[in-house]
Amino acid sequence: MLKECNQDKKASYVLPSKFRNSKQKIWWKHLKDNGLMSAKKFHNLIRETYNEEDINGFINRQLVETRQITKHVANILNNLYKDTNVIYLKADLSHNYREKYDLFKFRDINDYHHAHDAYLAAVLGEYKEKFMKRKINFDMVKELNSKIVEMDEGKRRNLRFGYVINSLDENLNDIVLKVSEKLVDNETGEVLFDAHEFNKRVEDTLYRNDILISKKVEFRSGELYNQTKNRKGGAGVPLKATMPTELYGAYTRLNPAYAVLIKINKKGKESQRLVGFPIYLINKSEDIINNYYKKLLNLSNNDSFELGKKHIPFFSIINWDNQIGSLVGASETIEVCNAIEFNFDKNFMKTHKYTLKKVYDKKYTKDVANYEHNLDEIITYIVDKIESKYHLYSNLISDLKDMVNYRNYEIYDIETKENIIKQLFNLLKFNSTN
Repeated sequence: MLKECNQDKKASYVLPSKFRNSKQKIWWKHLKDNGLMSAKKFHNLIRETYNEEDINGFINRQLVETRQITKHVANILNNLYKDTNVIYLKADLSHNYREKYDLFKFRDINDYHHAHDAYLAAVLGEYKEKFMKRKINFDMVKELNSKIVEMDEGKRRNLRFGYVINSLDENLNDIVLKVSEKLVDNETGEVLFDAHEFNKRVEDTLYRNDILISKKVEFRSGELYNQTKNRKGGAGVPLKATMPTELYGAYTRLNPAYAVLIKINKKGKESQRLVGFPIYLINKSEDIINNYYKKLLNLSNNDSFELGKKHIPFFSIINWDNQIGSLVGASETIEVCNAIEFNFDKNFMKTHKYTLKKVYDKKYTKDVANYEHNLDEIITYIVDKIESKYHLYSNLISDLKDMVNYRNYEIYDIETKENIIKQLFNLLKFNSTN
């Protein structure tokens, strides 16, 4: 019964008159007088009309982020950059746009979604600034909402996207042009905004794979070493200057400040090695530094080394085994992680995005045609790409092929296949987990 009553309201701004009878008003007033209903709620239930100011405020609340912190940040930026106009809008607009046009966000595949979010905020902000700041024909907004309900076979679910996002629906273009005074040049009749072109450009941009991802490099400071003590005779940092490690043990795992490239001449053979420079050694004498690296490199008195003067910060991008990697750790050995963001070809992604959505979002209950077969194709695509592009994982290719019995996936159930996809993406993330 409640569903039918809500549908009976249709596109009306106010509650239908048959629900606002005198008996019902007495009951609502009783609830208000006893603190069980707010005065605002009571007013909205009994009101017969919404004036233009009320509706204008409603539209603006869809457009503008109302949190105070957002306003304060915008004011600070406006004060710092006098010639800059800071535009901000609700994050819900980007979310609703993605949802309406099935442009899903996949945080676990790569980091592109950060750039995509920034791009969406920019283009929707431009749309808001150029075409939403206008006098709006609110009777036409009602007609627009009615058309949305009609297109959705009498259902109202698409109304949840709000007027702003629905105004970008090219199927509603004729009505939207009547609603807006700024979308058409009054003198020439030229259409100044093309929703079809806008949506096509946004979609094409969100499927591009030429986004550059960078991370801030850093020199580390803080704790000098792991507080775990090694037994006597072991390598590491003396517990005190007067306590030899041979007798008293040592602190192990020196925390590095940065990495350095060392040129080594050992038994007449020259080589190079990338190692960490411990925080502990900063401002130490040359003799202490030399002794540390002689022990680290296991050099005899006849061997020599030259410490590179260039300090290499962490998260530097380096070519490691013919693959771009990121330097994430350095002590006795170097830790390098993958720095190539995984991506799908545009056509493959458009075909399989519903399958990936179902893998990562358990609330996504829509049926996906050929779901299990699509899982097989995704796994094959990923493994093939690892083999051809990710040389850091060359030692895993054989195991990966064995794991999935390469292109013969019948031995796994759907849940296992979903988990394989998730674990493969975890492997390929641009971070130090793997």
